[in-house]
Amino acid sequence: MGKKVAVVLGRDKDAGLNGLVNFTLVAGNMEDVFKIKTVNHTYGEVYVNAPLDRESVDRYLLKVRASDNGSPPRHTDHSLTINILDINDNAPVIESQRGYNVSISENVGGGTSVLRVIATDQDIGPNAMLFYYITAGNQDLTFRMDRVTGEMVTRPAPPDRERQQEYRLTVTVEDDGTPPLSTSTTINVHIVDENDNAPEFPEEEYVTVLSEGPDTVGATIATVTAIDPDEGLNGTLRYAIAHGNLIQTFHINSITGRITAVKELDFEISNGHYALVVTATDQSLNPALRLTSSTTVLVNVLDVNDVTPTFSKAYEGPFEVTEGQPGPRVWTLRASDEDSGLNGKVEYSITGGDHQNEFMVSPVEGELRVRKDVELDRETTAFYNITVTARDLGTPSRNSSVVVGVQVRDINDNDPILLNLPYNTSVSEGASIHTSVARVQARDADSGRNALLTYNITAGNQDGAFYINDTTGVVQVNRPLDRGETSPSLSKTVHLAGQYSNSVEWARSGSG
Repeated sequence: MGKKVAVVLGRDKDAGLNGLVNFTLVAGNMEDVFKIKTVNHTYGEVYVNAPLDRESVDRYLLKVRASDNGSPPRHTDHSLTINILDINDNAPVIESQRGYNVSISENVGGGTSVLRVIATDQDIGPNAMLFYYITAGNQDLTFRMDRVTGEMVTRPAPPDRERQQEYRLTVTVEDDGTPPLSTSTTINVHIVDENDNAPEFPEEEYVTVLSEGPDTVGATIATVTAIDPDEGLNGTLRYAIAHGNLIQTFHINSITGRITAVKELDFEISNGHYALVVTATDQSLNPALRLTSSTTVLVNVLDVNDVTPTFSKAYEGPFEVTEGQPGPRVWTLRASDEDSGLNGKVEYSITGGDHQNEFMVSPVEGELRVRKDVELDRETTAFYNITVTARDLGTPSRNSSVVVGVQVRDINDNDPILLNLPYNTSVSEGASIHTSVARVQARDADSGRNALLTYNITAGNQDGAFYINDTTGVVQVNRPLDRGETSPSLSKTVHLAGQYSNSVEWARSGSG
């Protein structure tokens, strides 16, 4: 207390009392920690008035007021910041004030973390920089303390429970102040005995070869045996298949290590081999401390032709193919066979539905197409159901089939055919307009718009005496008839219009 920490200067250009300056602290002086003294009505000296504690308040923002002695007095305020410097007045505080109790297994590797001592120091800077030391109880140097982090780890020589079962270590935490302050605590370390011998298999890998199929059910694959030098339960082993047991094909006797097939071996499922990872685990009373070793049992499976080529669908299509074109492609078929070698190689052939030998399929690629020397005719066959068979090259071979629907798309390649012409009929000259005289009938072997017919009279219709309905083919009187104006017999030409056309004649005999 009483230490001067700051001086402020204040001047007033007035004369006499009006120019005399006095200083006061008007804000920020919590609990009157500071006082200010006016010197020569010019300086304001700030002193410590009470004990300071940086850990409680590390900065004061004071407002200093300089007032003259005039009437009325005038004043000016000024801000003054005082930062409190730290001194090493706080010893480290360890988080666990009652000490630590910890257990660690024997034979752990060097650098294994035992625990971490955590301490804090309310000071700052070097005064709060902490260092950790083992100061007692570590005569055999089994443990090492990281002086910066406080983590205690084992040294490369592991703890040995048979040599020493308990350690009572004293750990001291010291700050970097001047003089340094320190605190100590006790760490009780219990060394736990462990099952420290793992089982060992005399062979790293067992190999056996079998052909796939139902005869493998019940077959003995191998018998594995491991050795464990520990005694009692620590040396008693149990066997298990840890990995590779696809669809639970195998069973292992947990006591004898005998492996048998409980399902038939399958080349396609196993891709030719099963790789079983077999473990041997001792039976230490503490399951967490049980030790396990493993070996590999490799079962190589020979393929037999037991998979039938398979199409994704039983029916494909229908696919449209335009008639009148040589060799168009229809579709490419794919059949899968999971066998290997020749057992999985597939060839394609047409086995049904191609009565006129108009189609072909490439045996390897499975591409179905019309033969290049053949043009389909929709009017002969409008739809095909072609059976394509996929056959593997195994012995004996296996096969399956798919039906491919082929719909022949029409083109306009047929003339209309007239069914009832030439046609002879009579009509009275007194017949009224719209009287039906005849009906022309025709058909077209094509389909759709290609078979849609239009009727027209293109010749012999003098002065438009007659009219034909372009859709129905019905011929009607179109104006009054006069036998004297026309010859007794008229010849008319009817024109049928499509992409192809046909003209026919019909004769009318007049009557008086």
